[in-house]
Amino acid sequence: MAFQTGLESIGLGVTTVNATFPVTFSSSPDFVIAVVRNTVDNPQLRITTQTSYVDSSGFTAELDGTTDSANYTLNWIAGDIDLLLGAFSTLGIRITDLAHPDRELQGNDKVAMVQDGTSRQVPFSDFQSAFPLKAAASPTAASDSGVVSQISVDTDHAYFHQGGRWNRIPYAGHPTDWTIPATNSTKPAQGGTETLTDTATDVTIVYPHTFPAGGSLPQIHFSLQNILDVSPTAIYGFITASSLTGFTVDFSTAIDSTNWKMHWHAIQF
Repeated sequence: MAFQTGLESIGLGVTTVNATFPVTFSSSPDFVIAVVRNTVDNPQLRITTQTSYVDSSGFTAELDGTTDSANYTLNWIAGDIDLLLGAFSTLGIRITDLAHPDRELQGNDKVAMVQDGTSRQVPFSDFQSAFPLKAAASPTAASDSGVVSQISVDTDHAYFHQGGRWNRIPYAGHPTDWTIPATNSTKPAQGGTETLTDTATDVTIVYPHTFPAGGSLPQIHFSLQNILDVSPTAIYGFITASSLTGFTVDFSTAIDSTNWKMHWHAIQF
């Protein structure tokens, strides 16, 4: 016989359990695994066990504590280790060979989860609102609701619906007109770092993307940085030109090394 399993009832005040195999093995089994369970009492003692004697007809299990009720059981498995592992291996192969449905999760599908140590199956529909889904097209009216779009198929924007209105986030600094309604648009913004040329008296920044026409001139913030020179010269900058495509900064004195950088940020309100 490859392996056998069994369950022994444990009485109150017990520290030792003797189990008899239903069928006598030809010799002592390679292994005996025994676990103490109690599915009735709450709270219950956490009792572990150790096998103290094994022969072809049975075994003795020593508990590390005295049972405080008659609701404990000893669940055990014993037999040939190679045949047991082979059976598990065959079972695993059969499971992986099963045909799995190749489709998206539906609202009535169940998702397995563990909560406070208890396994549960939760309908996928309960999770759907937490996942951004790809819409077929961008929204066309403020009243449009329902599906959330990671990125629309026809523009470079991501959309999300909130509080009865649509909001939009441009990808890769690519702002375009937004009219659903205009007050709901996220503000187009761009930024970057420019390495300044030695002896330069000014610098012109060209935005990676032109800001939307009809909007106000971008509000610009910049700072000069030199963290490599021991005693850098005090140099100031002034914005002398600005448009939807870029801006120019004049310096109070010429840049005197290649260690100067200008960090900038522009946003259109």
